[in-house]
Amino acid sequence: MRFIKRGWGNKNAYKIEGECIDAEGNIVYELNGFWHREISIKHVETGEETLIWKLNPRLDQWDHLYRFSLFTLQLNYIDEDLIEKIPVTDSRLRPDQRALENGDLTIANEEKIKVEEFQRSKRKEREEAKIEWVPRYFEETLDEPSGQNYYKFNGKYWKDRETGKVKEFERVF
Repeated sequence: MRFIKRGWGNKNAYKIEGECIDAEGNIVYELNGFWHREISIKHVETGEETLIWKLNPRLDQWDHLYRFSLFTLQLNYIDEDLIEKIPVTDSRLRPDQRALENGDLTIANEEKIKVEEFQRSKRKEREEAKIEWVPRYFEETLDEPSGQNYYKFNGKYWKDRETGKVKEFERVF
């Protein structure tokens, strides 16, 4: 996938191009479109083109809803069944985030400061006790092609969630 550089005009603004390649290195599909509007895929042999993604229509007053889509607005929703399963570390429980979503910027800012102060104090405690922070659900892994390290999900979260172990975590905010 390539993001095409924007020129002086708007002709290539937000444009993307790319290819899907098979195991032998042959181009099977070509991708084309604009990342903010729609993306199509075309089969190289048949020429058949299919729209694979299109921006949903904007909500009424979307500019007053942080320009979020309906999907984005629902990401932080937690129903009663889910609240019993998620860890206290889940960011959807952050008080500053909730205040921001409710439009109370003053409380959001006050809560954000409290969260940051709490996290700084916890980090200082760990440093003084010489306790190294180790991620619970991610393991540092080498990406062979790039030679870069990254954190790969280890899959343990779902078992811990099923057994209720996620409720035992130390709070982080």
